[in-house]
Amino acid sequence: MSDRSVRSHEDVSSGRRKAVQFSVDIRKRDRLARLNRKRRITSDGLVEAVEPVTAPILENHFEHVERPHDIPHLNSVLGGDYDAVMKWLKENTLQSVSSAVRSLKYYSNQAGFALAFAADDVMVSMVLGHLHPGSTPQIDSNDIRDTLWVLTNVTCTSSAWPTQRLVQHGILSHIPTLLQHQDSKVADQA
Repeated sequence: MSDRSVRSHEDVSSGRRKAVQFSVDIRKRDRLARLNRKRRITSDGLVEAVEPVTAPILENHFEHVERPHDIPHLNSVLGGDYDAVMKWLKENTLQSVSSAVRSLKYYSNQAGFALAFAADDVMVSMVLGHLHPGSTPQIDSNDIRDTLWVLTNVTCTSSAWPTQRLVQHGILSHIPTLLQHQDSKVADQA
């Protein structure tokens, strides 16, 4: 085997080892971050932190990502500022929540599973806060589909609890009705 092919093989092996180690480090930090988090459901259906939340995995991780300017507080969750995001979700309109859904979808495309444990609380809070059964929120069906996309493609890499929480509140079973309502409304307008 030539020196060139030996070096090439070593480079590939080294790259694989680094990738595996990075993945292991991510999972370890993810578990530690989850151990540091405690949650409760408030009367208005939003998830709040009982104790301050830290997210060490996200420190300096998104500096290369261009962040949307219209949702400054959502950016804070990427540094672990959980309370600021919960406050932002409560104070902003459905249009802003829709922007947040799309932003999380954008971030997930950029960073993959590294965002998962920061996104899950935010997404569950959005859905619980704005899609209560029996209500008819003014939210586009595409936004609901985006929400489901993030729930299934981002949070599933960290844990199953967001979907379980939504099932407990009867939200997932209500979403098809919401979609049907929105689709029929669009048809009536046409």
